[in-house]
Amino acid sequence: MHGLLRAALLACLPLRAAALAHGGYPADCCSGQDCRTARPGEIEIMPDGRYLVVPTGEIFARWQVRPSFDAGFHRCLYDPSNPVSRTFCLLVPAGS
Repeated sequence: MHGLLRAALLACLPLRAAALAHGGYPADCCSGQDCRTARPGEIEIMPDGRYLVVPTGEIFARWQVRPSFDAGFHRCLYDPSNPVSRTFCLLVPAGS
């Protein structure tokens, strides 16, 4: 029985790796190195609950964002070397 459990766990490892991109970001949201932690003040929560990406002026409704894997905001950018690049995925911390 113990060997069977080990085999089942080992079989699941590739699935877990495939589900994550770099740094714990979800693969279906981010690929390569296009995601990063948002800088302080980069994301603001608007009075109506939407999220404003300050450098670009982009606005995301609650249904458009994904839960963050930590207590921070994260952006996935079309051009990660450019802080004013458009955001294609925004991750927000729980309760924000």
